[in-house]
Amino acid sequence: MRRGVGVACMWYGIGNTVIANPSTMEGSLHRDGRFFLYNGAQEIGQGTATVIPQIFADVLGVSIACIDQVMGDTDLTQDARKSSASRQTFVSGNAAKFAGEHLCRQLCEMLDITQNAVRSVEGATLIGAEGGARKTLDLASLPANELGDVAVGKDYFNPPTVPLDENGQGVPYATYGFAAQMAEVEVDTGLGSVKVLHIHAAQDCSRAVHPTQVEGQIHGGVAQGMGLVLMEE
Repeated sequence: MRRGVGVACMWYGIGNTVIANPSTMEGSLHRDGRFFLYNGAQEIGQGTATVIPQIFADVLGVSIACIDQVMGDTDLTQDARKSSASRQTFVSGNAAKFAGEHLCRQLCEMLDITQNAVRSVEGATLIGAEGGARKTLDLASLPANELGDVAVGKDYFNPPTVPLDENGQGVPYATYGFAAQMAEVEVDTGLGSVKVLHIHAAQDCSRAVHPTQVEGQIHGGVAQGMGLVLMEE
């Protein structure tokens, strides 16, 4: 029986390489006091159905439980591009952030308060507090569009990149992910069998919007790597 250690490091560019990579998001406040996110990001296991409204809710200063959303409806949602290249949380997440900020500005204008004033919604009433004064607005009394929205915020994000020059210099990605992993294994030199004793995984994913989902993806990546090495031809 022999033991060995393998170490590997990586970096990965987030999003498409240099080419345009925008996402557009739209959010609103309904006449019934519910916030709504029109989310065009595809959900195929990455968790976009959770993290995008989570970012939107954070900007609004409300719980994610206050956010309703529609996904996968091209009649209602804006183009958020594909779910690949590790782009949705970064690109569509920023688009949702900016859309939320746009909506916040409109709500402040409706209440005639500044952007930094306290806002909240109770039932179908929009409430603002600034300088000791309290202002309210009955949302049900306001004109709405065909979807029931009294205010709509919309914005997009396209990661800033610079094409590579003749010397191969530029900014092909706006941000990167980094990782280092170590595998401890035990090998039976007579039988040729391998037993993985431990995987040490260190991923630098910057600010984790949903830490549990991030941990799950790390675990999934480790499982895929072990399967590739130990079970594939």
